[in-house]
Amino acid sequence: MQKTSSMMKSTLAFKLIILSSLFFIPLDLVAKPHCKKGKEIVSCNIKGGDNFSVCRVNKNIVQYKFTGKRKRSITLTSAPYYTHEKYPSSSYETLRINNRHYDYVINSALLTNKHDKRHRKMRITWLDVYKNKQKLAKLDCTNNSAIKTKGLKLVKDNLARYEDTRLYTKEEKKILAKKRAKQRAKQQRQQQKIAAANKVYAVNLLSTSSKRKAKRTKKLFKKEGYKVFITSTTKAGKPLYHVRIGTYKDKAAAQRTQKGMKQRYKRNAYVNKSRIVDS
Repeated sequence: MQKTSSMMKSTLAFKLIILSSLFFIPLDLVAKPHCKKGKEIVSCNIKGGDNFSVCRVNKNIVQYKFTGKRKRSITLTSAPYYTHEKYPSSSYETLRINNRHYDYVINSALLTNKHDKRHRKMRITWLDVYKNKQKLAKLDCTNNSAIKTKGLKLVKDNLARYEDTRLYTKEEKKILAKKRAKQRAKQQRQQQKIAAANKVYAVNLLSTSSKRKAKRTKKLFKKEGYKVFITSTTKAGKPLYHVRIGTYKDKAAAQRTQKGMKQRYKRNAYVNKSRIVDS
């Protein structure tokens, strides 16, 4: 009987120790809930008593709620701008809340702990605040929670301007540089395609500084049935007027017109000295 009573006392004492330890967990390690049950995307407690949460309003809209120690609070809604990048030893996810001039960028990184013998992963979460793309503050979270995107219609975000906030390794920086180079090359190819599609050709008959002469030449060839127009540029600070026929979508069509004109007006100096131009 004595043994059983002593065992009961010891188990009761152990339970009391566990319960008492629960009451002494630092408050900054437990995020204060702002969201309804099942609506929380991410929550963060900041050193000093400040905390924020991002809640799901619906699949297209999220709500950012910040509560400060000095009874100041911020509540704003935004579309969920999201990025996710994976690397051999880490991964980064970013949720950006936009409020006109301000950007609240929540970063969550899953990194390999180099100090751990087993090289286990550790999560780091922080908030960056920007105004007009200029960084104002960086706030570290003590609870380091992941971003939950389930039930959200995410808007793919381009966060190249916020890359200074990431904790990239040398290997990851090389991968990122290659990725950005590919993106730039792709953009240049697209721009070249658009420029080529919009490019038009014309037969340049005359380039003169005399506006009257340009108008007279235009009138003359217009009577002959050609589509003539005048465009102007500047050379050494003075205006230069170009009398042109066209425009044509391809160079071959402009060359055919020029050839036909040379056969028709064999003695015309403007036609014989004409050239094909693009714009």
